[in-house]
Amino acid sequence: MSAWLGPPIKRAMPHTMRNIPAPEGAVISVVITGFGSWACVRGNERWELRRSEPGPAIGGTPDVLIGLDPDTAWRLCTRGITPARAIERARIEGDRALGEAALQIVSIIHPGDDAPDQRM
Repeated sequence: MSAWLGPPIKRAMPHTMRNIPAPEGAVISVVITGFGSWACVRGNERWELRRSEPGPAIGGTPDVLIGLDPDTAWRLCTRGITPARAIERARIEGDRALGEAALQIVSIIHPGDDAPDQRM
């Protein structure tokens, strides 16, 4: 399950945030416990997601930090739970409105390039 979270988050987060206004350089940090972290950075024209901790190369201190456990992240992306339930379960530090907007994410979870090979 959690091995498949990376590609959907990379594709879906910028799409989720596409109509959310934020100043250029705004940073949303998403941390999935025990799995990884991403920084979604507002560029000149669009949001971009990078697998990395925020810092000088990413854009500095995040405007919002969202912490999720893998089960919540997986269920949120597949609508196994509502965004409202995910917001209750998430740790959101910083710009709450930006964090809640990011937690509207929906994606299809499937084996991709990052998934282990299950063939025998």
